[in-house]
Amino acid sequence: MVLVALAGLALIWLVMVPVGPEACVLSLPGPRNCTITSRVEAAVIPTSGIFAIGLLSALWAILSPRSAPAARITGIVLLSLAIGVSYLLVAWIPALAGVRQGFQIGT
Repeated sequence: MVLVALAGLALIWLVMVPVGPEACVLSLPGPRNCTITSRVEAAVIPTSGIFAIGLLSALWAILSPRSAPAARITGIVLLSLAIGVSYLLVAWIPALAGVRQGFQIGT
């Protein structure tokens, strides 16, 4: 479970933030998610979520030995879903990131 969380965080900070989507190469000037600074801002929320899910599920498994198998399975499933969602939030930065900067996309 901890390894899944660490792999997810490594994926965010070593792949998604520095590289970004392939669409950046195809269009000049690229959309706002083509800058590393905007992807770093967008990576804070998924990083916090993955850390919290990993910590809470590990604590659940430690503090309740009877339900440790359920805690591990639940933790791994939730971490996997969070990592998948983080790809969309960090690499592609949907409207959520635009709202944080004071403007709203699509209106």
